[in-house]
Amino acid sequence: VQALRLEPRLGVALENVDGFKILKQGPMLTAPQIDLLKNIIHDEKSYDFDHVKRHPMDPVVAYRFKKGTDVVHVSVSFAGNLWQFSGFGQKQVEDNDAVRAELLKLAQDLFPGDGGLTGEGGK
Repeated sequence: VQALRLEPRLGVALENVDGFKILKQGPMLTAPQIDLLKNIIHDEKSYDFDHVKRHPMDPVVAYRFKKGTDVVHVSVSFAGNLWQFSGFGQKQVEDNDAVRAELLKLAQDLFPGDGGLTGEGGK
């Protein structure tokens, strides 16, 4: 699993995740970081299916899961507390309020000193 730092505004870029420009290719996650992320993703309490937000998807971090030729991205927006799952020609946006703090800490650990990862959104 590789961490990616994204430009939170849609645009045209050769290197992108679902139309969001990759600003920086981050490190490969360690085994404990992968386990943490997978546990968050698979925990039903990580989601709020009862509410729909109007905030646009503006991710600043993505995680690229790759196995053979299959690729799935999990993109995270801290400004809107949303995450988007994409792969196999499909996209799904969900609320991440319940796990925002854990996701933000993981992103800050992977991109130390990145002033754009304050949880406020933006570059």
